[in-house]
Amino acid sequence: MIEAHRKLEQLVAGLNDQPIAEASALPVWSRGHVLAHLADNARMFARIAEHALRGELVAGYDGGVDEPNAIIETTAGRSATEHRPQLAEHTAGLEASWARHPT
Repeated sequence: MIEAHRKLEQLVAGLNDQPIAEASALPVWSRGHVLAHLADNARMFARIAEHALRGELVAGYDGGVDEPNAIIETTAGRSATEHRPQLAEHTAGLEASWARHPT
């Protein structure tokens, strides 16, 4: 999975605003929507992992499905220079949570 994260970072590093604003293969979603979804999923899964490390079980989103939908809609229109660090930050947080898991 970490190798896939590095590959994603490489792909996103070469993007500018135009391709991010273009349509993705998903209906109605731009590539910005996809990047917003990936970043927020990493944040959400890190949250779940952190709680699991404390023996706690939590829902992915406190606000149900409306919460991630709102986050994606709010952040999809970011520029490439805004998407990249957000994706990197949340991916690093997820990987840090995984690294603390006892093996």
